[in-house]
Amino acid sequence: MKARISLAALLMGAAAASWSPLRASSTLEGLPLDRLVINAERICEVEILERRCVMRENGGIETRYLVSTLLPLKGAQPSVQEICMPGGEVADRGLIVPGMPDLQIGERHLLFLSAESVETGWRIPVGLESGCFRVDSDKGKGRVVIRPAMPQDGRGAEAISYDSFLARVQDEIWRS
Repeated sequence: MKARISLAALLMGAAAASWSPLRASSTLEGLPLDRLVINAERICEVEILERRCVMRENGGIETRYLVSTLLPLKGAQPSVQEICMPGGEVADRGLIVPGMPDLQIGERHLLFLSAESVETGWRIPVGLESGCFRVDSDKGKGRVVIRPAMPQDGRGAEAISYDSFLARVQDEIWRS
C-alpha cells in the first residue's frame, strides 16, 4: 500500500509542477499547447488496438496499450508500439490515478507523451489528461474533430477542428 500511495503522490506532484493557468494560446483544457509540445518526447496520433491491465512484480497495476501509430509528429516511433501507463484493474484490485486518461480499444487519440521512465517503462501523457486529445468524426457536419480528454467531473469537451489543431501543433513543434 505504501508504494501505491508514494506513486500517486509522485504523479500528482509531477502534474501539479507542470500545471499553469490557461491563456489565449492554450488548449481547451489544461496546459498551453507550447508547454505540451516542449515537454513531450513523442507526439503521435494513434489508434488503440489492445488494452491489457497487468499487475507488476511490486504489486502495482499498469495498463498496457498496443497502438497503431497513424501520424508520428515528434520523436522516432514504430508503426505499432506499446504504451504503458499506471493504473487499471486486475483481479478485483484497482489503481486509479486522478487525471490519467482512460483509452478504449478502437479510439483514436493525439497523444503528447513523456519520455519513457527508466524505472517503470511508463510513458505518461504530459499533464495527464491535458496531453490526450480524442480524434472523432463530427457526424452531423461530416468532418474530423479533436476533443480534449473527457474531464473526470463529467463536463462535456468542446470539439475543435482537427486540421486547425494539427496545424497549431506542427507550428509549435517547428518553433521548439
